[in-house]
Amino acid sequence: MKVWFVVYCKPQKDDVAEGSLLRQGFEVYRPLINRAITKSKRAGIITRSMKESLFPRYIFLNVDPEIKSLTSVKYSPGVTGFVKFGDRYSTISDSVINSIKACEYEHQNGGAKIHPFEKGDNVFINGKGFTDIKATFCEMHSENRVVVLLNMLGGMSTMTVPSSYVSKTSIY
Repeated sequence: MKVWFVVYCKPQKDDVAEGSLLRQGFEVYRPLINRAITKSKRAGIITRSMKESLFPRYIFLNVDPEIKSLTSVKYSPGVTGFVKFGDRYSTISDSVINSIKACEYEHQNGGAKIHPFEKGDNVFINGKGFTDIKATFCEMHSENRVVVLLNMLGGMSTMTVPSSYVSKTSIY
């Protein structure tokens, strides 16, 4: 049975690792995202788009370990090794991979939103100074910040926090 493994790559070598593993016949998935790069030159401002890894230094490998040996993976160019927890390999379900692929597709085709929140969603804030603070999602403020509505001191207030602090589930 095929399983998605998480492979850790050398710095800025995930594209090398991907190519090497593909040449060995492995099914590899490296989510990509378009990033706009703006440069100022004498002639004016130049903006171009560049594809980069959504998860730098990580790629996903779909393989049946009973059919194909995993030994060659860690010796492939660009690969540091497998992500492990103790002696267990880190794996990801097909549904998570499919969700990442759907978000990647939407982002590359029309700039559809890639955040999982809708206006009015109940969320939890966890991060520096925050532990399971209940809030209501209002909107994306920028690429990596969100606006949430909080009940503070008996009144409702909006607050802008890093999007990495916000999740739909409680940590407790």
